[in-house]
Amino acid sequence: NFSAPDKLQIFWLCLFVFMFQIGPGPVCWFISVEMFPPNANGAAQGVAGFFNYVANTLVFLIFPIALDTLKYNTLYIFMLFQLVIFIYSCFFVVETFKKSQTDVMEEYQKISLNLCKRTVTESKIN
Repeated sequence: NFSAPDKLQIFWLCLFVFMFQIGPGPVCWFISVEMFPPNANGAAQGVAGFFNYVANTLVFLIFPIALDTLKYNTLYIFMLFQLVIFIYSCFFVVETFKKSQTDVMEEYQKISLNLCKRTVTESKIN
């Protein structure tokens, strides 16, 4: 028999898994096709998939320990990760719908150049 906090914890964990699977979870399988030239797609998907499984394994190993230590607050940590990923995606992941691979790569180059310019400008000011 589950208490109300236990049911709430199960709900939040299921919501986290659901949001991860419709959000950043499967990204490694399709974003590499859009970001890299065709001759690098296989290697890019392999590397992205490897890091995806490493992250999944870390969550699998860390979650029970964190749950014993932090109790229900453990879920706030995972929620924070999701929030950071969401914000990062809003600002740095290019929309690829109806765009050619060349257009996508040009947009990523603009983003990286803008970040480099900010860093150089900030370092000159300091």
